[in-house]
Amino acid sequence: MNRRGSDQVPPREVGLELTLDGIGDLEVEEDHRLGEQKNGSYNAWLVTISCSIVHALHTASVFIGPSTLLSPMRKDLNLSVKEISLPLNVNRLINTLFLIPAGIFLDKSGTEKPLVISIIVASVVCFFWPLSTSLWQLVAIQAILAFTILMGGLTPMLIIASRMFESVEKMSMVTSILLAGFSLMGFVTPLLLGPLADRYGWRTTSYLFPTLLSVIGLPLVLRNLTSKRSEGSSRVRSLRSASTPTDGTLWMLDSTSPNMRPMGLTAEAPKENNSREPRTSPPLMTMPYFAVLGAAAGLSVCLSIVNDHLIIFLSEDVGYPLRTATTFMSFIHLIALGAKLSSGIAGQHFRKGVLLILAAISITTSALLLLEYHDSELQLTSSNVRLSLFAPFCKLIPFYKQGCSLVSPPITPPHFPTSPRLLTRYVRHALLTPVFRSIR
Repeated sequence: MNRRGSDQVPPREVGLELTLDGIGDLEVEEDHRLGEQKNGSYNAWLVTISCSIVHALHTASVFIGPSTLLSPMRKDLNLSVKEISLPLNVNRLINTLFLIPAGIFLDKSGTEKPLVISIIVASVVCFFWPLSTSLWQLVAIQAILAFTILMGGLTPMLIIASRMFESVEKMSMVTSILLAGFSLMGFVTPLLLGPLADRYGWRTTSYLFPTLLSVIGLPLVLRNLTSKRSEGSSRVRSLRSASTPTDGTLWMLDSTSPNMRPMGLTAEAPKENNSREPRTSPPLMTMPYFAVLGAAAGLSVCLSIVNDHLIIFLSEDVGYPLRTATTFMSFIHLIALGAKLSSGIAGQHFRKGVLLILAAISITTSALLLLEYHDSELQLTSSNVRLSLFAPFCKLIPFYKQGCSLVSPPITPPHFPTSPRLLTRYVRHALLTPVFRSIR
């Protein structure tokens, strides 16, 4: 009995020294992890704000600026309203035809290099816009700029920003910040360009935002977006590894030191987690996705196309002075700015199905306000009251995007391919772009 008892070691002595060493390492690792989380959170929001600024300057140079100056441009080049609308329509058409191929390309090549090249090309090509002397030069410039939107527009920006965050719940706020940058620039651009065009002419005024894109946007892309991407990717990889069980009882820890291995002998990890079978990817085309796809095609009246031509419609058809038309457009984007910021908060606290219904009602209402049936045909309204009511309803669409984020978002986790995200935009533009043109 005594010999058998001498062979036994008290349970409290098993791995005691190793366990104490492991606890010390664990405390150091925990402090290091908390420091990385703090720096990572700061860098993530820095990248998000940088994406918002770059996207705002990019769209101001490519879309908002040219659409603001269509009316003085038309008069200077002796073009009709139909002719001066052609460059932006070509831009939209190229976006329609190449959205899915662009998504496939981004899936294979990544977003960083196409984004950098797109911003560089846009910052150079936009300087040729005020040098144009013919319609076909404008068309060629917009055709090139269309590809910069495909490769360096909102979708690549959202992908880059999403890689910086560990929590998908934060993507509602990230999306609202990115969209708010566009609306903020949409508010500022017409207010600046309208008076400047009256005083200095549209050619001199057209240099403003390409210059800002070159001086501010391009350095932000090179410094903040490209340099932070690898860091964000490593943080996402560390997050995924943290969710993978280790070989012991401390499987919930993000890492285990060698000194902690003896503690792992007390239990056995789940066998299914040791398998090397590849994870199954989420289905690309689910029934909820097709439902939202149909909603996008049925409810959207291609408000982006309307916004492209709204200033020239107000100045040429309704008879507003250019400064008044640009002020009206700025008012619309100011409403959109508030809607986009509030949609991020709403996306975190309310059911997104409710937001989808709210936005669907607003889109339908805006369509009814913008269009009117007169002389046995459908026409754009010229009523000041209807136009004033159109502004707030048409800019509640950010709630629609937050509602769609459950099944067909451009803000899904990074592993979700880009091409199916772009399919919704493809169908919307392909089916509904002719609507506005036929009415116009």
